[in-house]
Amino acid sequence: MSKKLLGSFAAALALLALLASQVFAWTPPAVTPQCAPDVSHYAFVVTLSGTEPDYNFEWSFGPDGPWTLVNGVLGDNNLVTPLGDGDLFVRWASDHTSIGSATPDKDLCGQPTSAPTPTPKHTPKPTHKPVITPPVTSGITPPTPGSGTGSEVVLFALLSLAAGSVGVWTFKSSGRRSKIRN
Repeated sequence: MSKKLLGSFAAALALLALLASQVFAWTPPAVTPQCAPDVSHYAFVVTLSGTEPDYNFEWSFGPDGPWTLVNGVLGDNNLVTPLGDGDLFVRWASDHTSIGSATPDKDLCGQPTSAPTPTPKHTPKPTHKPVITPPVTSGITPPTPGSGTGSEVVLFALLSLAAGSVGVWTFKSSGRRSKIRN
């Protein structure tokens, strides 16, 4: 064989090896962080795609391991891990070169986000004063202050005590008594 033919053959083999490695490479797992289910765990969705002989994957909180094996399925796989330091790395169990990673979501599920709660800047003041009216006893309404004539004085205490009587006595400045009927 000539050197030229040998060089072409070697180049063709190298190209074939390069193409074969691309054809047989596994699609890296997609890792999506989820809200934390509680204060001691993280949650992720690991999505596995492609036509592979198995869907087992491994995860670790460091690119160098230690790795934990999970028997996965094609599509979405829910993964809950204990708390760890740094990003979560996920790789195929059968192809350690196809790796995906994500930063954990440390927010607890169902908890409000860190948006501040607005606080009022001032307390509104009432626009009118409440009106306090004395209680009405036995249907007798006390007179309104200032509505009497002269120096008439109504003994309101007698009204409430004598509610069941025939009448109530009032006194006028002239000294005469008059009886008011219910």
